[in-house]
Amino acid sequence: MAETPEGTPSVDEVYAAVRAGLPELVADLTRLLGLGWDVEADPGEPSHPHLRLHGALADDGRRLVVDVLPVRCRSPLFHATVGVSMLPGDLDPAGLGADVEPAWITRVRALGEAMEATAADPVCVSAHPGGGSKGAAAVKLALADRFGLPRRYAKGWPDEFLGVRTSPVPGERYGEFARALAAQVRVLDAVPPPA
Repeated sequence: MAETPEGTPSVDEVYAAVRAGLPELVADLTRLLGLGWDVEADPGEPSHPHLRLHGALADDGRRLVVDVLPVRCRSPLFHATVGVSMLPGDLDPAGLGADVEPAWITRVRALGEAMEATAADPVCVSAHPGGGSKGAAAVKLALADRFGLPRRYAKGWPDEFLGVRTSPVPGERYGEFARALAAQVRVLDAVPPPA
């Protein structure tokens, strides 16, 4: 086990505590989010615990996706990416010359603005910009820049979902963080997508 300052739990202890709380957390989130939401938890043994929430499918074929993971391999800190699901062709390089803002950018902008407007401890939006220099990640950033989407809203996995990332929280606050995040996105998911 890795050495930690006295009184500070190790990564293994943090992950064990998170895993132990997952069944109760999943039940709470399922009740809190209600119909239309799927709550998936993977204890991630031996790597790391992973929580994913999927919102209801909207008329435009997109849904909200929330992914809660450690900030990096073997980290006792967790953050979430709250995003909008991507559709085939959203990041086609041929779209770089388009004059009309892509639907995913419109949705992600509205999501990012709403997340920032409703942010409260422990759920705060990270100010760090999204990155990527190759493939779909490079197209994502080029489109974000072209249509004025703040790069801090261009995070996630381009082939799955894009949106905002939260600031990290310690694993000891995992349950509190996940419940607060679910309450926030439940309200955001009730807002119809921009026309």
